[in-house]
Amino acid sequence: MKPNRFAKWLKGIIVGTTLIGIGCLIYVIPQMMSIFRADYPEFSYWIMPWEILIVCCSIPCFVAMGLSWKIASNIQKDCSFCHENAKLFQLFSYLALTDAIVFLLGSVVYFLCGMNHPGLLILELLIVFAGLAVYACTAALSYFVSQAADLQQDSDLTI
Repeated sequence: MKPNRFAKWLKGIIVGTTLIGIGCLIYVIPQMMSIFRADYPEFSYWIMPWEILIVCCSIPCFVAMGLSWKIASNIQKDCSFCHENAKLFQLFSYLALTDAIVFLLGSVVYFLCGMNHPGLLILELLIVFAGLAVYACTAALSYFVSQAADLQQDSDLTI
């Protein structure tokens, strides 16, 4: 697949993912919270702290979508292996790590405050593990893209 076509596919996926994330943040999560509030009024004081944590954890995800757009734009320019992409992947990895840590700390704090069900801790740990997996993959991509950029620069200088 040519870089231009591949970049267009990536940008379409990025737009779709961003729209789904915004839809979940604006419509699905508030609907779920209102259902939870109606079904379990004794736990209604849990709603606002969890909504705040979800919004705080969504911000790095939307920033990561912006970084992904920049990476796709570099791919479209046929600059897949450049140091700028390596730095963008590194920043992406830091965002994933920060998001995982914030979610883990929020879950633990809410558990200690009595605003979290013990059965949900397993699901929350899976979410944290997924964030750590994204961190590891993007950190590895950053390293490999940096190495490939160095090799490409060396080969460009060779006659």
